[in-house]
Amino acid sequence: MTNFKYLNISNSKKIRYIGKIFKNSSFIVFLHGFMSDLEGEKPNAFLKFAKKNKLSFLALEYSGHGKSSGKFINGNISKWSKETSILIRKYVKRKDFILIGSSMGAWISLNQFKIFKKQIKGFLGIGAAPEFLENLMWKKFTKKMKDETKIKGIYHLKHGNYEYPISLQLIKDGKKNKVQPIKALEFDSIKGKIDFAIIAVERTRTYKYSKFILSHGINLLSEKPMALSLIQAKKLYKLSKLKKVTYEIGYQKNHDLNFLKIKKNLNNLIKKYGELTHIKFELYGGDFKMKKKTNIRTNEILKPCNFQFPKFLNNNLKINYMIFLNRYLHSLSLFFNLFDIKNFKNIRKIKAVHFNLYNSLINFLFQKKSVVFDFGNHQTFGWHDKLILFFKKAKIELIFKSPISFKKSEVKIYSDGNLIKNHFLKSENKPLNCFEDQLKQFIYKLKYKKKGNSYLSMKIHEFSDLIWKKMI
Repeated sequence: MTNFKYLNISNSKKIRYIGKIFKNSSFIVFLHGFMSDLEGEKPNAFLKFAKKNKLSFLALEYSGHGKSSGKFINGNISKWSKETSILIRKYVKRKDFILIGSSMGAWISLNQFKIFKKQIKGFLGIGAAPEFLENLMWKKFTKKMKDETKIKGIYHLKHGNYEYPISLQLIKDGKKNKVQPIKALEFDSIKGKIDFAIIAVERTRTYKYSKFILSHGINLLSEKPMALSLIQAKKLYKLSKLKKVTYEIGYQKNHDLNFLKIKKNLNNLIKKYGELTHIKFELYGGDFKMKKKTNIRTNEILKPCNFQFPKFLNNNLKINYMIFLNRYLHSLSLFFNLFDIKNFKNIRKIKAVHFNLYNSLINFLFQKKSVVFDFGNHQTFGWHDKLILFFKKAKIELIFKSPISFKKSEVKIYSDGNLIKNHFLKSENKPLNCFEDQLKQFIYKLKYKKKGNSYLSMKIHEFSDLIWKKMI
């Protein structure tokens, strides 16, 4: 159970917070979003991370939020920013800290740069929403909504299952808290202080942000796909080469401990179980959250950015193509990684069928081995994600768990249809976090100035388009 504390910042104002101090360590300071609190998964996830890594931690509830004193309708960006700075001065004092801002918390975070510029060593925005009051609310209010706000001083905005009391004073105060945009020349002056950037955004925006970051010579770890078209993927790869940066695409399953063990021991497995004759990938998905709340989604409303679709693609298949790139490139990446494939010269007789939005069946020969990708969808239960290797004397199944369950994959070996004891490929017992291992690998490449996997990712895009030409 989280141990909450309270700090009296005035005679009438009491702020609830979470605090944990490790001697001589830097801080993580987490700032929550609009009408949120410290009961959610995000602050607890970061608190858990801080404890594990012996980093000090601070998170607070602004006045009118959670169990802090005050009424929400009396608060605004200026007041919440001031309360945050008071807590930081009292608790963090003169120590260095990293700011993590969720939604509106990113706006509050940016205001802290005006006060603690020398102490802030990093900033992470989750669904960052600076100036959302003006851009996402007031500008989109109808004349009737604006008139009601001006007359009554408040408008109760309904969005989904929530109702937000938007006061006129809140809107006016938001206009006073403009975030100073970073102009090109200003960005050039600070880029040398930025070691790397990480992108995990709505997929149609990945190319735009990646291009901006790479063009300024900043190392980049990007969620897959690197773009939503081969043309854009090639442009990003060429840009990374020009700028001589480490450019890594996040295929977290490539870092699965049991997958890496199979890859390392593949030749020994062939010696033990005979020739490898068939390879099959099955990805049907399912409940990726495994009936748990997830802290990776935000309520942010974004309009998809335009991007360049392949010329061979029919209009009615564009959504299908986007889903394929976002979901099934994981399996293609595993195949390319397992055999260190750099080109397609050993791939022949490609056959592919696309049935509907999610379902595809792909088959080809690779070095005289039959390779099958069976892609489908079931959303009601469980998770189905397998790599199956057929040897002459045995079958090996690598069974992946839901990506955010952080559970170990399983390795099963069958001979003559019977499950046999797995001495040679004993499953790793240590906790699994492929996302964390992926980040560690990226940092390793940065440290030793190694290339990222962007070339391989680009080739995966190219192969994907080759498949799609067969499917249509």
